[in-house]
Amino acid sequence: MSTNSPYSTVPGQQPAPPASNNTTKIVLIILGVLFLAFLLCGGVMVALLLPAVNAARQAALQMNTQNNVKQVGLAVHNYHDVYQQLPPLYATDANGNPVSSWRVSLLPFLEERALDEQWQAGQAWDSPANQSLLEQTPAAYRGLGESPTGPHDGQCHLFVIDDPSALLSGDEPRHFRDVLDGTSNTLFALYLPNRSVPWSAPQELSLDEAFAEVSAASPEAPVMALMLDGSVRRLTTPLSRETFEAMVTPAGGERVFDF
Repeated sequence: MSTNSPYSTVPGQQPAPPASNNTTKIVLIILGVLFLAFLLCGGVMVALLLPAVNAARQAALQMNTQNNVKQVGLAVHNYHDVYQQLPPLYATDANGNPVSSWRVSLLPFLEERALDEQWQAGQAWDSPANQSLLEQTPAAYRGLGESPTGPHDGQCHLFVIDDPSALLSGDEPRHFRDVLDGTSNTLFALYLPNRSVPWSAPQELSLDEAFAEVSAASPEAPVMALMLDGSVRRLTTPLSRETFEAMVTPAGGERVFDF
């Protein structure tokens, strides 16, 4: 009779490890590789999509700003319909001193009648009464990406050109009939992304200052030209001085080339 225990193994032979342990390790390795691949692919996708998302967001903000500028153009036309003239470059006090901007004159036509009623006509834009209204910047005067409601810093990026050759110049009122070059060829105002002024202040740009700003236009920071017909043209590349001056004059007889 054999004396070997039924539980003993054959000499020199080790028991085989359970197959399930090896299978688990293989599965974990495969899952780890797949997870790393997922992270890598996800990072690549984010890197590829992020610029497109940012570009789309920037385009949407620029379109919103362009619509605001168009609202100003519509307000200019409504002002002319009511008063049979364009808004003056600035309002003056009894002594003829400039006290507020043309932007203030447009308030009733920008759905800002309540703000217009609070405005103290005849007082300077920075008088205590009027300065307190600065933070109520009309939505149409707010800049790229700024909230259309709520307190504001009072800064505006819309300028007209203060020059004898420009549309709003001198003490005499201007009318559409004076614009012999055509309203679609005549500049009313510029939206300048890199320059601002308190919205009610009678502070505009000289011809040279305006041309310098237009010359800095780029796709990332486009200048928006509000033409007198109410259209808005986005300037993403610099204009020639000749073309710019032709835009500025309302009756110069120059030809405005496409831009």
